[in-house]
Amino acid sequence: MKTRSGFTLACMLVLCAGLSAQPPRPPQGMGPKGPGFPLMLNNLDLTEVQRKSIHAVLEKRREAQMTLHQAAIAKEKALMDAMLDPSVTEAWLRKLHADAGDLRLQVLLEEHAILLEIQAVLTPDQRAKARDLQEKMKKEMESHRAAMEALGACPGGPGAPLLP
Repeated sequence: MKTRSGFTLACMLVLCAGLSAQPPRPPQGMGPKGPGFPLMLNNLDLTEVQRKSIHAVLEKRREAQMTLHQAAIAKEKALMDAMLDPSVTEAWLRKLHADAGDLRLQVLLEEHAILLEIQAVLTPDQRAKARDLQEKMKKEMESHRAAMEALGACPGGPGAPLLP
């Protein structure tokens, strides 16, 4: 249950991330749902109050989330660059890996906090519907990934070279 809940939260964040960049939506029934508005949220029949609440959550946390995300990317790049440098010691790689891991955890904790705030806005029926939609999306993603790996199109798939 914890794994499914964690996946549910992660999917919600990915799907909700575009919401904060969107202008406020017109009231329901007054035109399209808006470009880039996450499909899953469109399918949850959110009220205007819920939309505004979710938008406020994402706006409130956007700067911290972006700062952490950019720092994590920089740490991961430093680790990858060091990994390809034959003069780098194992001890240094371990330190860089720990640093990157610590930042990734901070990113995940921030995402988790955002998702908890978003889930608090949803009704029990909307949360259940979101879980169902996420499960469907997960299966579709796994199917797509398996198809791409079978074609050799995914890094790390069958027959993928170890070095470029």
